[in-house]
Parts: sequence; structure tokens; C-alpha cells
Amino acid sequence: MTGDDRQLLARLAGSSPAEGRAALAALYARHAGVVLRFLERLLPDPNDAEDVLQDTFLTAARRAGTFRGEDLRPWLFAIAGNRVRDALRGRRRRARRERSASRSEAEVAPTAGGTDEEARLERALASVSATERAAVELRHVAGLTHAQVAAVLGVSLRTAQSWSARGLERLRERMGGAS
Repeated sequence: MTGDDRQLLARLAGSSPAEGRAALAALYARHAGVVLRFLERLLPDPNDAEDVLQDTFLTAARRAGTFRGEDLRPWLFAIAGNRVRDALRGRRRRARRERSASRSEAEVAPTAGGTDEEARLERALASVSATERAAVELRHVAGLTHAQVAAVLGVSLRTAQSWSARGLERLRERMGGAS
């Protein structure tokens, strides 16, 4: 973590509300883009990703005084991952309630736009389990080490490596096998 990040976290944890807001804005400007890209891969609805991003940074602001790590990004990814799990649990509960209320749901059409290759990649990503997709995203898009991926996902190093390798293999199979 940079010295700037440490200073911003310290300002978040123990300063005036105005200084805290300024520190949060600076952390957000520095890290929100990479966290949002991670969230967009895990959550199909861009609005959900934006909501979880906001919740992630608000949670980080509330917990700024508890951070003990060396690198801020894995901590932010861990918070985001927890918020994603909460959002997906809520979505599953809502879906169960909606199904029980009405058994005749309309089929949602896939979103249009993008290139054929992007559509193939999105279909391939959708077919990979959420855990493997998260491991691949954190490792190969966000650039975290396997140890950091393990910390973010709350699993052992070996599990993080396995999920990443399996996810990449499944993506290769689906992308190579699709025409």
C-alpha cells in the first residue's frame, strides 16, 4: 500500500467529517475503477455493480481503523466480494419469492450490443462457476497474486490456485469450442 493510501485511511479513521469525505473521495478516485471492473464480472446487472461499489467504499470508510494489511486493494476486493455474496443471496431470496408468487415468469432476453467475440466471452464467463470466475478475474484482470486472491475470497491458497486454473481451463474450452 502506498503511503498516500495509509494517510488517507488514517484521515478516514480519525479526522473531521469534511477531511474524512475528502479522504474517501481520494481513495475512491484511486481504486474504484478496478473494483468496479471486478464487480461487473461478478454481477450481471451494471446497476447492481455500481450499488455494490458504493457499499464497498462506505464499508471501507466505516472500517478504516481496522485495516492491518500491507496492500489496500485486496482488502477492498474482500469487502466487495462479501457485498457481492450478500447481493446474490438477496437476489436468490427475491427470485424464490417471485417464483412462488407467480410460476409464469417471462424469459429475459440477452442484452444486445458488443462484438461477437465479446458475446462469446460473456457466454463463456456465464458458464463458469461464480467462484472460478471470481478467482480468474482477481488473478488475471485485477492482477492480484494467488495469495491475495485467497485472502479476498476467504479460502486457502491451494483452493484459490485450483479455482483460477479450473476457471481458465473452462474458459479455454468454451472459447475454443464455440464457433
